[in-house]
Amino acid sequence: MNMNAELVSSLKRPADAPGAEFRYPRDYLGNCLVYLTISARARGLSIGVNLNPDQHCNFDCAYCEVDRRVPVGRSALDLDLLARELEFTMARVTTGPVREQAPFSRVAPALLLLRHVAISGDGEPTLCPQFREAVETVVHVRATSGGPFFKIVLI
Repeated sequence: MNMNAELVSSLKRPADAPGAEFRYPRDYLGNCLVYLTISARARGLSIGVNLNPDQHCNFDCAYCEVDRRVPVGRSALDLDLLARELEFTMARVTTGPVREQAPFSRVAPALLLLRHVAISGDGEPTLCPQFREAVETVVHVRATSGGPFFKIVLI
């Protein structure tokens, strides 16, 4: 197995396994709502947008990666903060500085191409009272950022 395949497969390992540093990168550069991950689903870099900083959820999904032992940070979604963090993170990804930061410095360049922006959350993202406005914010940033076009996916 090559290094890229090993890194992508490591996403499915327990939190204490090698490569687990890619599983919960929710605090990328101090961001509150926007994070980066190497996604097996995307086959590369995904920017995640957390629409549930309050961890509000009505499900108990088997695939959930949210650590419910961590205290809830924010109680509401701040759309201006979301836009600023997404613009900042996209700039870091598209101009290259992300390649210099751990854990991404160990990743092959092909896996650091932006594949999509994922609407997700520390809970069910469609329960966010500002869901529509949040998606519109992501679309607006995509249209005005000057970066590459990206897909928007809902997880």
